[in-house]
Order: sequence, then C-alpha cells, then structure tokens
Amino acid sequence: MITSDLFIGSYQFSLMLIVYGSLLLLTGVGFYLKKDDNWKAIGLSSLLGAVLFFLFTNFGVWLLTPWYEKTFSGLLRCYYLALPFFRNTVAGTVVYSSALFFSYKSVSAWLRNKKFVLNSK
Repeated sequence: MITSDLFIGSYQFSLMLIVYGSLLLLTGVGFYLKKDDNWKAIGLSSLLGAVLFFLFTNFGVWLLTPWYEKTFSGLLRCYYLALPFFRNTVAGTVVYSSALFFSYKSVSAWLRNKKFVLNSK
C-alpha cells in the first residue's frame, strides 16, 4: 500500500494514519490465527478484519473530512455510502483468504509427506 500510495498519490496524513493503524491492528488478528488455523477460524477472522477495517476507516473519513455532517446522521450516511466498497472488500476477503488458506494447507501437507535430506558436502 505504501508503494501504491507513492505512485497514485497520498491523501490526508491523519486519515492515512487511521488506515495504516487499522491494518496494524488487524495484524494482531493474524497472530491469533497462528494458534488456531482451521477453516472456521480463518473465515471468521478474515470477515472480522474486513468489518473492523470498514468501521475504523470510514469513521476516520467521517471524522477528518468535511464531506459529512459531524452528527450521528452524518456518520450513518458515511457508512451507508461506503457499503458498495465494503461488498467488494468482503468478496475479495472470502476469495483470497480461501485461496491462501487452502494453498497453505495443501503445500504444508505435501511437505510433511516428503522426506527432505540435506546433502552436506
């Protein structure tokens, strides 16, 4: 994301802190998955990550930009107008999380069944 922000262009620094901060927070969810790597945990954690990212970043947009009234109604409008983006986020999360999880499981099972011998010459 940092690379794409450099090429595409950055945006309000305080909003960038919220976006990158929420991604850092979601890294904690990934550490939880190291303990429990079944498909249910992966799916729920992935969806939780998408929901939290949606909530935090759109709250930041509402709070830090002049686009919405600083009322509860303005906050709801901000979330409502972001729903099409959230739909795409959830779809991408389901597809990529599934692909990565099943790839990891397949490769790790394959590696466990192979006998690797290091040749020391």
